[in-house]
Amino acid sequence: MKNNISSYPNTPSDPATVTRQERLEEDIETLSYILSHTLQTPLRSARTHLGNLQTLASDAQLRTAAAGITHDITKLSDLIQAMLEYVGLETIGTSFKPVDCNEALVQAQAALQGKIHASSAVITASPCR
Repeated sequence: MKNNISSYPNTPSDPATVTRQERLEEDIETLSYILSHTLQTPLRSARTHLGNLQTLASDAQLRTAAAGITHDITKLSDLIQAMLEYVGLETIGTSFKPVDCNEALVQAQAALQGKIHASSAVITASPCR
């Protein structure tokens, strides 16, 4: 179930605030997906390589170490899945669309323009591919 922050006690019901809350929830979902995808891909690869290592290893200590690492990778993967469930995202059976990180940066800078200017902050970024 999605965690809707507008349902919490003492949350203003002002339409402008609700719109901001909805945007925040969307941003959290997008960030969660990006982080999940970024973290899950190397975990799947590492799990595959460790499985191969366990199969090919002749040394019992090496097989035991590989099994421990595989266990830790599984725990991290479960934690990522729990994070996705917490924000209401599901990855099974859902088709994801690409996110233009450059456009997201432009939008974030536009939304924060006043605060960036007030704090004399400097934003640096490399173009996303």
